[in-house]
Parts: sequence; C-alpha cells; structure tokens
Amino acid sequence: MATEVTTTTKAAREAPGLRRVLGRWDLVLLFVVAVFNLNVVPSIAANGGVTVWLWLISLVLFFWPQGIAVIELAHRYPGEGGVYLWAKEVFGDFHGFLSGWCYWTNNMMYVPTIMLYFVGVFVFVLGAGHESLADNKSFTLTASLALLFLLVVLNVLGLGVGKWLNNLGAIGTFVAAAVLIGLGVVIWLRFGTAVTSSDFRIPANPGFVLNSFGVICFGLVGLEFLAPCPGVACFPVCFISARR
Repeated sequence: MATEVTTTTKAAREAPGLRRVLGRWDLVLLFVVAVFNLNVVPSIAANGGVTVWLWLISLVLFFWPQGIAVIELAHRYPGEGGVYLWAKEVFGDFHGFLSGWCYWTNNMMYVPTIMLYFVGVFVFVLGAGHESLADNKSFTLTASLALLFLLVVLNVLGLGVGKWLNNLGAIGTFVAAAVLIGLGVVIWLRFGTAVTSSDFRIPANPGFVLNSFGVICFGLVGLEFLAPCPGVACFPVCFISARR
C-alpha cells in the first residue's frame, strides 16, 4: 500500500502542467497594462471638464460592477478559461464556445490596432523629420509585423520571459502618468488655469459628450483579463478571487 501511495504521489508530481511564474506584483502590473489606458485620455479630454461626470458614472455603473462580477465568477468557477468558462458553466457548451469565439475574434482586430498605434507613436518619438513614416504603408506594415513577431517569440519562450514586457509597460505607464500630472501641476502653478466651474456644468443638450462615454468604458475594460490564468499564477484563482 505504501508503495502504491508513493508511486501515485510521484506520478502526480511529475504530471505535465504550466509553470507558475506570475507573482503578485506581476499580476498587479499586468492589470495596470490591461486597464490603465492613457491613450483614451486625449480624445475624452477634448470634450472638456464635463466629462468628469462621465468618468464618475462609468466607475459606479460599469467599472466597479465589472470588478465585483469578475471576483465572484472567478471564485465560483476557479478553472482556466475566464469568460469562456463562466459562460459554459452557466449557459452550456454553445454559449461558452460563442463567448470564447467572440473574445478571440475581438483580439484579432484589437492586436493589429495596437501594433499600428504603437508604430504611429514611435515615429514621433524619433524626432523631427520622421513623421512622414507614419503615412508610409510599407514601413508601418513591416514595423508592425516585426513588433508582433517579437511579442510572439517572447511569449513562446514562456511567461517567465514575456512577463517582463508587461512589467516594463506598466512601469512606463506609471512614468507617463506621473509626467503628465507633474506637467499639469507645473503649468497650473506658473500660468494658472483657464478652467472654470462653468466647464463642469452639464449642458442642456449633452449629446455631444455622450460619445465619450463609450470610449471611457472601453478604457476601463480588462479586469477579466487575468481570470484564465490560475495555471500560471502563484496564487489560486489568480489574486482576484478573495478568500472567504
């Protein structure tokens, strides 16, 4: 009997599985990359201070309920699969397939958009004289494919390597946010501000700012992003599943 138990334990220990390489801070930084989208701020800020109310409405009616739902579902269905698994367990196989399919096809469109966005920003970082590269289709296509190839290679090597790209992205986000906030404070202290209380007043016809609401909500999605990862995180059901 002891031999059988030892053999069973050894077999379970040697069973193939994913390496748990994502620590607590790796998950936190990955959440920052997934949720904290500075790229949507300029298009929203163009509508003025009144959009502050849209941010508050989005937080209360979208972001916080989304977080509560993700925590509850991740705790109730702790397996790998995330949105796919939740839909499958509650509504059946077909709805699970449909959810996974829609999520996958969304990424088919989203990832190339991010590649093009990054290349378009990068040519302006290079300095004056390189802006025309943003309109060069051959350069944009080549640079985007090269970037996508690099990302694929890093993740094929494993999350132990690929996670550092996410970590650097999160740190870069923090630095960019700090710089923007710092510049705003410096300009306010030196030159004052042209913003008045009337800029926060809801207009009689608020239709022109409602287009920002969808962009704000889009900038707050991503909490479900880590739900499929319990097999690679160093915490059961990632760290979003609160202990009860």
